[in-house]
Amino acid sequence: MADKVFISAPVEVSPYSPVPFSDDLVEKVRAWIGRRGLRWFRLLRHRHGEIPLAIGLNYQRKGMPAHVIHLQEGMQIRNFLRRLPECAEWSYENFSDTWQAIVSAAIDKEFPK
Repeated sequence: MADKVFISAPVEVSPYSPVPFSDDLVEKVRAWIGRRGLRWFRLLRHRHGEIPLAIGLNYQRKGMPAHVIHLQEGMQIRNFLRRLPECAEWSYENFSDTWQAIVSAAIDKEFPK
């Protein structure tokens, strides 16, 4: 196990699908995250192919084992969404399955290809 290095944790696919969301909701999240935050999420998406739920940190150079870190930012975004009236009817699974799609849509609006 010591010679294995995690670049990113495997993402489990949820049996739930993201709920539809409006452009207005994307704009609210985009304004709340800000340009610097969107750049950071864009970098994650570029490096991992999607916005990961967890990141495996490699401390091999420091003599520490690799371990997985869950994104605190994902929880902050879900908590922000919970305060919005558009998301009042959403379940826990809806928040967990939709926040990444909303952030990806916000990235695409902020940094068009």
